[in-house]
Amino acid sequence: MCGRIVCYSPLEDIAVAVDATLDPMATEVYQTSYNIPPSQPLPIACQFESKRWLQIAKWGLLPHWAKDESFGFKTFNARAETIREKPSFKGAFKSRRCLIPINGYYEWQRNGSSKLPYYFSPKNGRILTLAGLFEIWREELLTCTVITTVANEVTRSVHHRMPVIISEGDRATWLKASPDAAYATLKSAPLDLLKMHRVDRAVNNARQEGSELIAPSND
Repeated sequence: MCGRIVCYSPLEDIAVAVDATLDPMATEVYQTSYNIPPSQPLPIACQFESKRWLQIAKWGLLPHWAKDESFGFKTFNARAETIREKPSFKGAFKSRRCLIPINGYYEWQRNGSSKLPYYFSPKNGRILTLAGLFEIWREELLTCTVITTVANEVTRSVHHRMPVIISEGDRATWLKASPDAAYATLKSAPLDLLKMHRVDRAVNNARQEGSELIAPSND
């Protein structure tokens, strides 16, 4: 799964990195953060006709039939293996795919009765683009989900799942191609893409914030 995200880059830099036009409204609601949990805003890049836009969406997909926003706590992740069949995701997969640009993410490793947090980030220091889906709930609230898949041989030492990371060369395919072609991009990340290290347990509290959260743990 992917349940906590880091996004500290300015929106202007993210827009350049994903070759998108920045929605002016996005700057009014975006806040950089080193500890983003579900239900909070995330930047997403969506394709509308011939133009790619960078916008802000609430993390937790709300299909049109969702009764209230609490439904998003069930749908902040979507398994790649089932997005073509699950009612919550299949409609969005056909025509409402997006990229979710981030700096990194956290995952937890079981250690007896406790869990140890790890931070994952790109070795090259660039923006990661996660595969996502979006919906506009009740014609006004933009929401999204992060697609996950089986972890690669490196990351599975921490957790058996990982977010799908769309390579720069596959971004247009994911956003604009047919569902079958887009689905082919949903695979585990290359072994040499990410670096990881233990971080302090302070990140377990979603209210904690600050760059110190991604620093290597001393214990």
